[in-house]
Amino acid sequence: MQSLDDVLNVMELRLGVEIESAGLAAERATKSQVRAIGAACETMDRAAEQDKSAVDEDLALHRAIAEATGTRSSPASSSSSAATSFRGAS
Repeated sequence: MQSLDDVLNVMELRLGVEIESAGLAAERATKSQVRAIGAACETMDRAAEQDKSAVDEDLALHRAIAEATGTRSSPASSSSSAATSFRGAS
């Protein structure tokens, strides 16, 4: 990413995708997937409490949510490339 505007544009795009994904995951997730989402959230919280960037943990949380949507073409790959691009902007 080249600028703060680029980062903000990606974040706005992710916001829409992630809100819809969370809703679908809430409707469709299996018990195992709910546990995976909870575990990923706890891991991210622990990283943040230790003053780590938690980027990888955040990505894992979003992947768990995306998998729980049950959508064959989940947005997990989009989140991955957005996170990679975001890391490059810092």
